[in-house]
Parts: sequence; C-alpha cells; structure tokens
Amino acid sequence: MLRILRPLTNSSRPISQAYRYYSSPTAKIEKEPLSPLAKHLHDSIKISGPLTVAHFMRQVLVNPLSGYYMLGDVFGKQGDFITSPEISQVFGELCGIWYLTEWMRLGKPEKTQIIEFGPGRGTLMNDMLRALSHFPHFYKTITDIRLIEASPGLRKMQRAALVKGSEDKDVLRQDKGSGIETITRDDGITISWCDGIELVPDQWSFVMAHEFFDALPIHIFEKVESEWKEVLIDIDDDNEKEYNFRFVTSAQPTAATKAFLDDERFKSFKDGDRVEISPDSWNYIHAIAQYLNRNGGTGLVIDYGQDYIQGHTLRAIKNHKIIHPMSDPGTADLSADVDFAYLKQVIKERSGKLV
Repeated sequence: MLRILRPLTNSSRPISQAYRYYSSPTAKIEKEPLSPLAKHLHDSIKISGPLTVAHFMRQVLVNPLSGYYMLGDVFGKQGDFITSPEISQVFGELCGIWYLTEWMRLGKPEKTQIIEFGPGRGTLMNDMLRALSHFPHFYKTITDIRLIEASPGLRKMQRAALVKGSEDKDVLRQDKGSGIETITRDDGITISWCDGIELVPDQWSFVMAHEFFDALPIHIFEKVESEWKEVLIDIDDDNEKEYNFRFVTSAQPTAATKAFLDDERFKSFKDGDRVEISPDSWNYIHAIAQYLNRNGGTGLVIDYGQDYIQGHTLRAIKNHKIIHPMSDPGTADLSADVDFAYLKQVIKERSGKLV
C-alpha cells in the first residue's frame, strides 16, 4: 500500500503562473556568463539540436560535475529553500508515528527496513528515528535505513545527522560501480546509501518520499494547430535578452510526443494548452510499487501537486525567490508540480492497493 499526501493550497492556479519576469526597457541588457555547465549545454545544443526539458533538468540538477544537487547544502535559510523537516521537528516525528501505526496495523513484522528517496540533510529521518526510539517494541525491529541518494556531498551531511561523530573513514564502500556505502549506528541500525531501489535487498519495508517527485525531470508539450508539439530548450542568441537559453516548440512530433500522448485523455485539449509529463516519476513509483508488492510494507509520498495533469508549473528557486528557469543553469533548484492522479494510476495498475 502507498499513501499519497499533497499540501493544500488556497489557489487552483499553478504556482509558476503567479509570477512574471520583467526587464527594464531602458536598462542595458548583458548576457549571463556561461558557466561550465551552461557551456556544456550550449555545446550540446549546437551539436545535436534543442534539448528536451527533461534532459535539461537532469543535467541542471544531477550532472556529476556541476549539477545543482552536487553542490552540497542547498537547504535552509543559508540555501535556496526550506523544506518541512527544517521548519520543525514535529513534522518528522509525526511521520514516524504514522509508520508506527502502520506497523501495528500490518501485523507487527519482526524485521523492518526504512527506505527514503531524496533524504536531503537527513533531518527528516533523524527526527523519525528519535520519535520511534520511544517505542522499543517497534524500534528493535528496524534493521536497516536505506537512503536513495546520488550526491556525495548530501551523503556526508546525512551521515553527520544520522551517525553523530562519525568520520569518512568509518564508512564501508563496495565496488565503485555500485555506489553503495554503509555505516552502523551505536544502536545497531545500519545506514546504507545507494543510487536506486533496484540495489536495495528484498525485505519487508517502509518507503518515504518527501519532496522527491517534484524534482524529477518532466517533458512539456503544447497543442499547436490540433497537434501536440514538444516544448524544447534552444540557444537564445538575442542580445536583448540576458538568458542564454529559451523555450521553443518542436517543428514535428518528437519520439516523446508519440510515446506519451497517444491516449484518449489528451484528445480533449485545445490549441495553446500545455501538459507536463514525467516518465521518471512513472519509473520510480512503478519500482516502489513492485518492491512493496513483492516484499510487503507500505509507503508515504508527500509533495506539491494536484490530482490532475498540469502544464505551467516548471519553476526555478534561488535564494528563496522564484527566478526564470533559464537563468544560470545549475545555480538554482528546478521543480514542477506532481500529477498525483498519474502516480495513483500506476500504483493501482501494479498492485491495486492505494489509500
């Protein structure tokens, strides 16, 4: 079973539509300097043509050399945005109590592992474990914490939060190809890091994904003259604009257009309408549903989004402000609202279990 929660909002208007980007008509416009990542993207477009928004997001966020999440600590007041666990420990404690009640409801299994996708600083997991430690009958069943995390910098922060006083030399590393790292806490719980759930051993499990799906890459499509065209990212050579990249629509239907929009639900859209689709979200939720269906357990997904598809939610956040998504790639967080109906459809098709 998976439970999906989304924050309530006072407005049905997608967040990205609430902002407009202006330039003074009298100010002198200068192009942003090309960072190493921006130059890489610029050169890629020159060689191969415009990029999909999904490819652009993936490079901007997790490029191994200079992706946004590879920079280190981007959270909190000194970073670019604040997540719920950083506001109050109560959030993580309540999540921990929810898992406790699920453990009781599902028959009190003797062994439990907790898998978290995108653990941030490790604050949420730390707060959950602290709360759960007050319930020894459950706490003693926790054998492993599995953190799905690609960033070496964030892994170090998570280790510092979850294993106080530990050092890099205390971490056991498997062969470099697997990316698996492990360390054991004083209470006997093993903390492990890996790049994907396919590397997690089979065991009855709890899954947590808090503000994870909104950072996954999306494809954007726009209906033009009764046909769906993909929105792509091209070089912007206009010297009257400061950004080096711009949105364009494909001249012809792309492979992604044919793969994702050949469905009855997309036929009712009108010219000018846009939709955002995240194949990566499908892949992740499908893998989670498969894992839980095979091993038993439950999961909790908490994120920003709606119970329907949207088309204008891509946003960039830097220094706690919304900025243009094309501004200085790699220095700002990119995210888009989650289509929860899409996630629930995948879960139901895979396991038929959803609350």
